[in-house]
Amino acid sequence: MNNGPYHKFKMNTEMKHDYYEILEVSQTATLHEIAIAYEKAKRTYSAQNPALYTIFDKSEAEQLQKMIDEAFAVLGNDTYRTIYEKRRQAMNFVDSDLSIEAIKAAGLELYSEAPSNK
Repeated sequence: MNNGPYHKFKMNTEMKHDYYEILEVSQTATLHEIAIAYEKAKRTYSAQNPALYTIFDKSEAEQLQKMIDEAFAVLGNDTYRTIYEKRRQAMNFVDSDLSIEAIKAAGLELYSEAPSNK
């Protein structure tokens, strides 16, 4: 049974870190397109939307909001998006961690390895 736009989140828990799918944008989307998709997702899956609670309980709705925020935090940041893309491609070969925490940590490592301008 398809329950509208919420169906994909209920049926596919493995897409947790497929940020492109969460925001419904292509991998070639610009930052502007990603920002627009994020705002649309926030409205569609808002806690203010009563239809959300016909499909999800409160904790699931909160998790959905967190997924949307994570997707934008990664795809809306060029550094994190680059790291995400590299790890996503590597998943064909190894079990790469695509969590936002791992991506941010990799971003910090990337910055710490950069030569200083002093």
